[in-house]
Amino acid sequence: MDRPRSASLVDQILARLHRGAAALNEPQRARLRERLRELQAPEGGIRGLDDRPDLYFSGFGFELAVALGLPPRAEDLAWVERIRPPDGDRVYLLSLLRCRRALGSRPLVPADMSAAVAEVTASAHASPYGRFLALLADDLTHPETSTATDDGPACSGHADALAVSLAPTLAATWVVAQRLGDPRTAAVCAERLTALRHPEGGWRVAVGLSAADLLATAVAAFAFDLAGRPPADNPERDIQFVMAHLCADGGFAQRPGQPSSDVESSWYAVLAIGALARDTS
Repeated sequence: MDRPRSASLVDQILARLHRGAAALNEPQRARLRERLRELQAPEGGIRGLDDRPDLYFSGFGFELAVALGLPPRAEDLAWVERIRPPDGDRVYLLSLLRCRRALGSRPLVPADMSAAVAEVTASAHASPYGRFLALLADDLTHPETSTATDDGPACSGHADALAVSLAPTLAATWVVAQRLGDPRTAAVCAERLTALRHPEGGWRVAVGLSAADLLATAVAAFAFDLAGRPPADNPERDIQFVMAHLCADGGFAQRPGQPSSDVESSWYAVLAIGALARDTS
């Protein structure tokens, strides 16, 4: 059956991006804005690792720009109208929807993309991550109504995926379980993500790894915050771990000590800070 929801997954993510940006001090915010401007391509879009406009990186960049109060450029509005994802690539298709939503483009779903979007929202059962992408696509295209259905445990048929216990998989499955009302799966994910928290701050990708990871920290912190279950002790150490990724150029890098930042790592850092900031306010 259909489940009501108080806020879409996209709105929940954006709320934490806003909170994370607000938790930075003003010089940090100003420098991050400048770094984001540096990554803007002259012809529109956000530059990727090859220095050309990249749809995937632009999804992160435009959302981060909204959180930082940067208005969209005319070049970005024109670029997003002509760019299209590769056929069959769900991640890039969602990146296009994220770009259009962040920029306020209308219609949100271009007519030539309607069938592809419908296919993503209908393909909820391939994997835990597939269900997460389906919910994200549903929230992007139907922000005020829920079409998610409760048709069984969120991780039914995905025991192998959960057995791997990778932080991104656990976090995505936990988010899906919360939406679909599956407390058993949610409890398993929470327990395993708790075991991945590093004693010195942050979350590891998997058991047995010695170092915490920025992406794992962001998605784990978001899942815990979404469930209303903040870390039981000293979240400041987790924020300190994230802040160790801050670069001299104003953005955040994938790993501490790297000389330059990228927009994806900056997005995950701000998300993590926003998910954890409530506990330090």
